[in-house]
Amino acid sequence: MYNFQIHMWLTFCFVGILVAEPVAAQGTWDDTSIRREQAELRQQLDALERESRSIKHRLRNLDQIIEVQKELDRVVTQLKEARSSSNRVKTERLQSRVNPLMRHLDDLREALEAKDEPTELQNELDSRLEIGQSGQLQSGEYFVTQSWSQEENFRRPYFVNIPNQPANKKLPVLIFLHGNGGNAPRAMQGFMRGRKKIASQFILVFAQGYRESWNIVSERSKADDLGFIEAIVTKLSSFENVDSNNFTIMGSSNGAALVNQIAIESKLPNIRNYISGVSQLNVWQHDGKNFKAKGADNNYRKSATPATGKRLLNISGAKDNLVPYQGGTSRGIPAKNGKLGFVAAEKSTFLWARQMGYNGEQLTQPSDTFENMEVFRYLNGDVIHCKVTNEGHGATHGIGEELLLDFLVGGKKNTDGK
Repeated sequence: MYNFQIHMWLTFCFVGILVAEPVAAQGTWDDTSIRREQAELRQQLDALERESRSIKHRLRNLDQIIEVQKELDRVVTQLKEARSSSNRVKTERLQSRVNPLMRHLDDLREALEAKDEPTELQNELDSRLEIGQSGQLQSGEYFVTQSWSQEENFRRPYFVNIPNQPANKKLPVLIFLHGNGGNAPRAMQGFMRGRKKIASQFILVFAQGYRESWNIVSERSKADDLGFIEAIVTKLSSFENVDSNNFTIMGSSNGAALVNQIAIESKLPNIRNYISGVSQLNVWQHDGKNFKAKGADNNYRKSATPATGKRLLNISGAKDNLVPYQGGTSRGIPAKNGKLGFVAAEKSTFLWARQMGYNGEQLTQPSDTFENMEVFRYLNGDVIHCKVTNEGHGATHGIGEELLLDFLVGGKKNTDGK
């Protein structure tokens, strides 16, 4: 009996310990962990409240910007009508309103940028500003936001000029890419001064290379330039006054190297013409057998098949000391482990003609000869090489505007492969 009582007492003690331990542990969790959890939740709530206030503030700024843009669109439309009707008084009155509205718009955008807004909000802003009130693309500065190894959420600018044409007319677009060390505003000024007929018939777009360069092999820029230009083409294609299937990409020197790369890699159907000035294919872009995709590391390992049905014009100077006309290594353009090599200019155009469906031999004599220029035409003029005999690296300026315009508006489809 005594032993039984002792046994029962020990049993009750053991069960009590089992029950008490979880209660004690639970009590410890309540006293410490819950307080820590509460503090963390309060911090998260404070952060969400701050973010909510920031988003509301940015949205208010967006609303203000859009209202100012609408007013600017309305004034610009009225200004075009006044100019068309030669109403000088009304033109001057409306013109006096444009600059203050643009300054106000710039101030609002700078205030928004200072808030370090997310890329999604900025892209939404850019999209809404470009479209404007009526779905018409307007002249001005616009942006594509990109991130890469050198930058995060970087707003890359491009500048648009709309010619004075009827509002309901769909216009072709020419995107110009400046050379290494150049910039879009200066290129815009020079192009519009020297190519007035083209400027009166085409929407002109001047894109800005990062650090004044385009990423080909060993430039200062490591940006995704193909993605940048394709984003511009895709965005502008959505506007009512844009001919979405008539884009031309034109570039000079380093910009022409990017033209070649876009022609090699882009599958966008919107691009109709490519014009490369003083930079034929380099040996990274074509290895003698295949066109090559650049790749993220600029090593051009993968073969590429360029889209067909495109039209190409190359302009090269016979006396070019930077990009050798006969091919070979450049004296000054860097590449990995040395200087950049180039395919011969006439051979480069032949390679493009063959890719576009030409079945004949490479031309050894020009199709046309003018003063200081020899023209080699393939596929009824869909692929053209212009050899400027008295020019060097400035050969693009040696091409008359009429020849450029003929190429831009031409393009009868070839059916015989010759």
